[in-house]
Formats: sequence, structure tokens, C-alpha cells
Amino acid sequence: ISSTRWLKAKLLDGTSAFVQQGDLLKEEDLFAQAKKFLGLPYTWCGKSSFGFDCSGLIQTLFRLKKLVLPRDSKDQANHNSLITISEAEAKPGDIVFFGDPIFHVGLVMPEGVLHATVARMSTQTVLHTLQEIYETEKLSPRLYKRPQLTKL
Repeated sequence: ISSTRWLKAKLLDGTSAFVQQGDLLKEEDLFAQAKKFLGLPYTWCGKSSFGFDCSGLIQTLFRLKKLVLPRDSKDQANHNSLITISEAEAKPGDIVFFGDPIFHVGLVMPEGVLHATVARMSTQTVLHTLQEIYETEKLSPRLYKRPQLTKL
């Protein structure tokens, strides 16, 4: 098997499998796809071009990366394919969860955090800077998670 075309990956049950590199979405592609959702209306329980809620947005984006996450943000935060990282370790492509108990989720982007929200006079999918997020007291505490794709 050509190592330039195929990647060996470890599945959640510990077995190995091969995936074609072309089937994996690169981080840059994830960000380009995510930006296509900017401006869509916030829709409770939404996960379509008619609108998104926060967890539906994250579930849809990571489905593009072949990572199946639960529907609700609190369940997403506890999913076994995500590892907890510190805020200092967070980088674009990671997921940030908000609140205690968790009630909101967003994607860390190079420019800030993409999330579907009704906060700050917005009722749509928006991109807020990290500073805007940090200044919103309701969005504390924050829990950062990194999606895992294990290469062997």
C-alpha cells in the first residue's frame, strides 16, 4: 500500500484500518467550509442551510471530517474522540465548550471562535474574536478539547 495515498489509522475499538488521504478533510478545508455557514440564522435544534444551533454546527463541521459527534454540546464534550487540553494549548481546529454545566460550543478558528449564537445581539452563525468571547462573562468557564485521529 502506497504511503502517499493511504494512511493507517487506529479505530476507537483499537483495531487498525486504512483510509485514503483524499478522504480526509484538511484543517484549511475545515475552516473554508466553516466560513460558508457564516450569517446563517440561529435555529434551535438546527443543522441545515436553514440555520444552526451551536452543537448542530459543530456536529455538521466535524461530520465533514468523518468524526461523528453526539447532538448536544454537553454530550459532545464527553465524547471519547476528544481529549481535554489547556487553554494555552488551544489552536485552530480545536473545540471550545462554555459554561458549567456546559451549554454552548464553538470551533477555534485562526481568526477567533465560530459559533451559532443568540448572544451579543446576534442571531446567526458568527465569528467572534477570542477577546469578544473572553469579555462575555456568561461564556465562562471554558473547556478546550482536541479531536483525535490517530496515525500509526
